[in-house]
Amino acid sequence: MELREVNTVPSTPPLPRSAPDLPRSVPGPPPSPHSPKVEPHQTGVIDTEFLKIAPERFNTVIAYVDEDRPGWIADIPWGELLDVAGLLVFITHCRGDDLGARNLREGVTDTARDAGLTQLDRIALFAVPPRTHADLLVFLRPLPSTKGRLR
Repeated sequence: MELREVNTVPSTPPLPRSAPDLPRSVPGPPPSPHSPKVEPHQTGVIDTEFLKIAPERFNTVIAYVDEDRPGWIADIPWGELLDVAGLLVFITHCRGDDLGARNLREGVTDTARDAGLTQLDRIALFAVPPRTHADLLVFLRPLPSTKGRLR
């Protein structure tokens, strides 16, 4: 009996030589720090065309959301990124009072629910320096419902 190794991960084109080493799941190098500031909820700012040709969806997506620029999350089709039963994890960070942290959490939660995701957990993270707030919000893409009767 002969065993063969099967590579189920699609190959990705190499990054340009000038780009830093990045995980292969990232579509390209991060924007330059000199890029113009993106205003919240500006449509068409984030290129999601790669989703139309992506051969697979992801089991887990992790995103960082800072209080200074939370609007970008509304432009991502989170449900389309995830495979069935895939996880979406948001790490939120807020400097300031509890009200700002709560508003950031609620905005992230609303965005995930609008994408059809179900919240599994919220974990408060220890943040340094003091007077900052950080949370880990975990969402799940639910399994498709069945139309048949349960027995």
